[in-house]
Order: sequence, then structure tokens, then C-alpha cells
Amino acid sequence: MKRVLVTGGSGSLGKVIIRELVRLGYHPSILSKKTNYISPTGSTILMGDLTDKRSLPDINTDVIIHCASNAMDSENVDVKGTEHLIGAINKDSSPHLIYISIVGVDKSTFSYYTHKRKAEVIIENSKVPYTILRLTQFHDFVVQRMIYNLQDEESPEFKIPEGLKFQSIDITDASKYIAELVEKEPLNTTVTLGGPEVMSLKEMAQIYFNQINRDKKVIEVSESTLDSEFYAIFRSGSNLCPENRYGSIRWSDFLSKRIIEG
Repeated sequence: MKRVLVTGGSGSLGKVIIRELVRLGYHPSILSKKTNYISPTGSTILMGDLTDKRSLPDINTDVIIHCASNAMDSENVDVKGTEHLIGAINKDSSPHLIYISIVGVDKSTFSYYTHKRKAEVIIENSKVPYTILRLTQFHDFVVQRMIYNLQDEESPEFKIPEGLKFQSIDITDASKYIAELVEKEPLNTTVTLGGPEVMSLKEMAQIYFNQINRDKKVIEVSESTLDSEFYAIFRSGSNLCPENRYGSIRWSDFLSKRIIEG
């Protein structure tokens, strides 16, 4: 069984990746700076902080799944953290570095995206064998950022920016694909992966309100405070990869499961 190290293992994606790896029989290590963090059953903790290269241990492993990221501090975590991670790899080791990125990072000036792209370039220019996996947004992202954040509970209307589209993927489907990459040879290139369907945010929101039995009228707004560089990403279509559909859990399936589990 290959030795696997996961960065960002305590995050939303990392937790599911760890669970999938353990299910497959791996005993992954989780790079963490949290002294009180209790690792999930079947995994171990490797102490270290990506933003502080002096804290990082000598990394000697077969595979690194690098999904540590912080949209609020992306220059330190995503850019410098990637530099520090590569610098900590044992010189006699040649692990397969699997980097989790985002579809469209090469087509946007949004700061978080430009930092993710810089991290990609650092990996591409390193001597470490790699696979860069660009994913579309998760279903959870659409619920949290595009529905919960924009919703006015008191209003019968749900106003959203006009023209936004998503090809969201379920986090469990994404984690299964990532776990499959562990057994594969490094591709030394970039792979894009999206969910099984492309939908407008208007369609997704209407399905959501139907699922929770809320009578809300979804209205697209063409010009408002909802217009920003962030929303422009999802209006441009650069966040989509319809030629690379993956996964079996569609938006409606995800919502049904979420409602059942509360």
C-alpha cells in the first residue's frame, strides 16, 4: 500500500478524501498545525504548518494530496505554502504530488484564482512528478455561497445575479476520483473534472426551493450590487468543462440527501 500524505486533511474536501482512503485500506497521514486535532480512525497526524517552512518535517512519502487552501489568505497558504511543501520533500524522495485546483483559474483575475494558478506554476516548474486536478465547484459551494448567502428569508423573491451557470460536483464523487489518482502514475499535466450536468443558478435555486417546499420566486437581476468580479467567473463559463463530466450524484440527488440527513 502506498504511503499517502494529505494537506488540508481537516477541511471539507480533505475529510472526505481521508475517509475514502481509509475505506480503500490506506493509512494516510494528515499534515496539520492544530495541536488539539484528533485524526480520524485509520489515519495519523504529521505536525507542520505550510505557512511556516521551519515547522515542516522532512517529507518522505509516495503520494502527496495537496488540497490545503484558504481563499482569505491564499498568498500565504496557497502560494507560499506550496513552495514550502515542495521545499520540505526529502531529496531522495520522488512522490506523486496531486494538487487540487479549480477549473478556470487560468482565465480569471480574481485574486484567489490568480494565487491558485501561481501555485500550479510552482508545481509545474518543480522537479516533483505531479498531477494538477482542476475541479468545478462543489454542490455544497452552490448551496452555501449562492443560495444561503443571497437569500432574504423575509422576501417572497430570491434575487440572483443574471446568467450564472455551474457544473457542480459532489464532494464524494470528487474524492473517489482523487483516490483513484493515488494508484496511477503522475500525469505531469493538468486534468479538468466537473459534475454530471451544467445548470443555470436560476434552475438550481428553483429546484432547491421546490425540495424544501418554499414558495420563492427566483428572479435574475442584470444590474445590481450582486455584480462583481467573483460572479463574473460563473457568468463567463470559464468555470465549466462540459466535455469532462464525472460523477453520479446530481444536484437534485445531493439536495434530497441533504434534506433527509438534515
